Parts: sequence; C-alpha cells; structure tokens
Amino acid sequence: MKARRLMGCCVAFLIVTAAGCARHFSLGPFAQMDYGRSIAPGKQAFQRGDNEKSVDQFKKLKEKQGINYPLYLLFLGRAYMASGDFFDAQKSFLAAEKTLDETLTGAETGINLVVSDPQKIYRGRPEDGIMAHYSNALCFVKDRDYENAIIELKKSLLADKGKKAEQDADFSPVHYLMGISYGEMGLFDDALVALRSVTRCNPECAYGWYEAAKLARAQKNEDEYKRCIDKFRSLCPDSCLNSAPGKDGREEFVILLDCGYLGPPLSGMAGSFKKRKGSYAEKYARVYIDGVCAGRTYQLGDVGYQASTAGGRLMGKVARKVIGTVARQGLSLASFGASGMLTGGGEADMRFWETLPGEIHLFMGVAPPGLHTIRLDFFDYKDRPLERYQQVWHFINLTKGEMPILFMRSVSDIHNQNKKS
Repeated sequence: MKARRLMGCCVAFLIVTAAGCARHFSLGPFAQMDYGRSIAPGKQAFQRGDNEKSVDQFKKLKEKQGINYPLYLLFLGRAYMASGDFFDAQKSFLAAEKTLDETLTGAETGINLVVSDPQKIYRGRPEDGIMAHYSNALCFVKDRDYENAIIELKKSLLADKGKKAEQDADFSPVHYLMGISYGEMGLFDDALVALRSVTRCNPECAYGWYEAAKLARAQKNEDEYKRCIDKFRSLCPDSCLNSAPGKDGREEFVILLDCGYLGPPLSGMAGSFKKRKGSYAEKYARVYIDGVCAGRTYQLGDVGYQASTAGGRLMGKVARKVIGTVARQGLSLASFGASGMLTGGGEADMRFWETLPGEIHLFMGVAPPGLHTIRLDFFDYKDRPLERYQQVWHFINLTKGEMPILFMRSVSDIHNQNKKS
C-alpha cells in the first residue's frame, strides 16, 4: 500500500511538472523540421495577407493528411475566413473538430501520452477546441444562423477549462457572440446574461457595456441602461455611438479585428504560468468612416492569456488515471522519465495553431445605409502610429435593418483593399 501511494505521488509530481510543457511529447527533430518546412509557404502567405495563396497551400497539405492533418484543417479554416469564404471555413473547422474529440486536457489522452507511440497524430492543445468552436460560431453568425452559432459557442465554453475555477469559460469573444446571437433571436434575458459575462471577464472593453445598455433599454430597465451607458461613455468618449440606433437613419456595424499572432508554447513548470504572447507591435486601431474618425478598437479577448490558462485543472485526474494504468499494465515509472514524455525532455512537440491571433479586438460604429469606405490606422504600445499597417476598405455596404459583422485582421503593407461581397 505504501509503495503504491509513493508511486502515485511520484506520477502525480511528474505529470504536474509536465503540465507546464504545454502537453509536449517527443516528435523528433527531423519530423519537426519537415513539419515546419511544410507549413512555411502557407503561413507566410497568410501573414503577408496573400489569402488565396494561403488557401491553396493549406489545401495541398490537407490532401496529404498524415499526422498533422488536424492542424492543416485548422490552418485552412483560418485562411478561408481571411479570404471571406466562410462556407468553406465552416467545413474545415467541422472536420477539425471531429479529429480533436480527444484533446490533451482529457484524462484518457493523458494516459495515451504516457503509454502510446509519441509519433502520433496531432490531437490538439486546449486552446484549439475553444478557438475552433468560436471560429465556427463566427461563420454561423455571418450566415445569420444563430441557433447553430449558439450550439458552437456552448461547445467552446465547455472546452474552456482553466487552471483555476474562475478561469473557466472566461473568453469574452465567445460571450459576445452569444449575446449577439441571443439578441437576434429575441431571447433578451439570455443575451443580457451573456453580455454581462463580457463586462465581467473584460470590463475595459467599452462595447460590451454598450451592447448591455442596448438590451437594458429594450427591456425598459432604465437603471441598468444608465449604469451601462455611463460606463461605456467613460471608456469611449470619442465614439460615434452617440445616439440611439435607428432614430437618425444610421445603421450599426461591428468589426472583429484579429491582432498579431499567438506565441509558441512555453516549456517547463514556470512556463505554464506565463502568458503566451506573440511578438507583435499593434495595440489598437482607430477607425475612420468616409474620412471621419468614428472611435477606436478595444481588446475583446486575449488569446495568449487564454492559451496559457486553459486545460490545467484536469491534470490531477490524469494522474489518478495513469496510476491505474501503471498498475494494470506493469509499466515502470523509470520508463516515463527515460522517454522524456512526462518531463518534457528530448525534442518537445512544438506544433500549434500558428495562425491564431494574439488578441481579438472589437469596434462598433454607425453610418447611413449604403456604400462606405473604412480606414484603420494602427498604433503601437506607446501610441505611435504604425503607418505600414494602415488598411483602407472600399465598398462596405450597410443595409437598412441589418447589423453586419466585418472580420478583419492586422497585416502590414496591404494598403488599399476592395471588400469582396
């Protein structure tokens, strides 16, 4: 009994230590070099804004399948989204979700990590499930299929298990899309609950307060409306949202802006508590409608923080499962350390969804129905302009009675873009 208890403590210690390795397993130096070379053309095309080439490159990789097949599907889905093809993006994300049904936050996968061949198909990191369902939901929202969007958003929340209980389901973009979807379905109570989650998880995002104020007014809750609208105005005094929508002939629209790129996984015990922040310059963007400043973007979600805090609390459950596996299969504890699987030794698996953004920003504005030109001027963390990041989008069509959601991302040197219908 004492020996079993001692063995259990040792396994638990090794697994908790391995938790900081972002669920690494040995992939082998040559396999990782081949993987890096294979995705380089598509990733580089994506990062410089050549969306069509990025789609072509990742389609070729998807057809080859292999152990990186789930990642290729995720890369391809993001490339389709960037190109404006949300239908094919949905198909890629749905296919990826099917292959990521056993994520590395689950206990059974923790056992597979220990006892299986490390040269195996990519099963995902904790943020993959969260972001795949969120991305799929965004495609449904773009298609105005709000019921299916809600289903995907709920799956994203279920996948969002943090290292601490208060970090569960704390990704604001999911709650925001849920609030929008419930509101469009006329389920105002549910919508208000979702938008209150936005203001709870990210109280500095001004537009979460604005959306909550709109719903409070629709419910004739004037006290809640005043509380939310005052908070919005204090955070965003220069916004063009200075009148109730529809009363002056203007229509609302939304920009969801991806900024930067998610940083790579961090190794070691201490790494699991550090934010996975990519190296990017942009902090926010000011938005101009037909040459007039309409306000600025605010961070809605920090993907780096989300990836750093996801999937931690289930490791104790993994440890208990592994202890049973050791006892049943007669595996030796020494073999775990020798393999480097639990301790992160050898060549750690550094594969991850590299085209995810570092942050997701939100902008809300109003303009008369018709065609408009929208310009985005980006600024760094010292509020200095990033001139090479400026974007100009022509022929943005606002239709009466609709609230379009525009999906954009920060890319340098793509100055004059024509928005595809």
